[in-house]
Amino acid sequence: MATAPPIAASIPHPATAIDPAVLQALEIGRMPRPRTPLGPDRPKVLDIPTTGESMMTSIRALAPPVANVPMTSPRIAGAGPHRTPTIHTARPSSPNTEGPYDVNKPTCSLNLVCYRSGAKGCELQQVQCILRSKFPDDDSFDKVVHANKQLVYNNAKFFSEMRRLYKVKMCSPLRRYLSLKSLRAFRILAYTPTTRPIVVPFDDFVLQEMLYAYRHPQTLEDNDEWIRWVFRLRRKDKRHAVEFVEGWNTTRIAVAGTIPWLSSCIVGIAWAAAGGDVQSAFTVASFILTSSSVILALVAILSGIESSGKSVL
Repeated sequence: MATAPPIAASIPHPATAIDPAVLQALEIGRMPRPRTPLGPDRPKVLDIPTTGESMMTSIRALAPPVANVPMTSPRIAGAGPHRTPTIHTARPSSPNTEGPYDVNKPTCSLNLVCYRSGAKGCELQQVQCILRSKFPDDDSFDKVVHANKQLVYNNAKFFSEMRRLYKVKMCSPLRRYLSLKSLRAFRILAYTPTTRPIVVPFDDFVLQEMLYAYRHPQTLEDNDEWIRWVFRLRRKDKRHAVEFVEGWNTTRIAVAGTIPWLSSCIVGIAWAAAGGDVQSAFTVASFILTSSSVILALVAILSGIESSGKSVL
């Protein structure tokens, strides 16, 4: 029997408090639809594009709102006229298409995952988003945001929350400061309750622009383009997640390799300058260098083993 992938199971998170009057206003004009029974009729596989719809069109509909053309410098907020990115609208689903996920809520959660070996195997967190256009007026939107501090509603808050969850919740202090591996790339995954996650084949330049936005959220325009992208990922029969891909950090490796060598040289020279025996001085320096090299090798091995699930060079 097929088992659900690790990212399909939602982690507990604070319930979203929404005024019943707001929900009633959101329900106006919405026709009730029968839910799919939780049994053998549940969809078992990801949907395949119908005749006339290419797989590439489906992928473009999920593309992040990257405003820069590949091979150009990232645009800084306020550094010139705003260029609205092209948004590819997904083909609307058939009214009879049902699935295990609710796509009508005014809030949407995006899973964040990081695959590692060890007891856990997969670190999972969620960033919870809310879209202003889903509410009838600004007052009801502000009321929900005020009552639910965990909800994010603009670009800067979205990436700041992603950074907080990754650095605080998904990485221990030991991993943050002593590991020779760090975040190197993003992947977008698609999954259903009955299938393993698969990688959505976005262009590398698009994912690099997303990584830049993650590292420099202060450079983004003050709007909700990325929040709308999260809502565009929402489907009745599937969900998407952002995978944090870790790889070797060359800066950390260079610093970790230089410090033992520099320390041994300083000890040897200082010992000899203080009038000690030169041979003894550099014997001690060699011992320091050898011991540090062994420790560095152990750290490298542990970093490689803990991140051996999915990584980049």
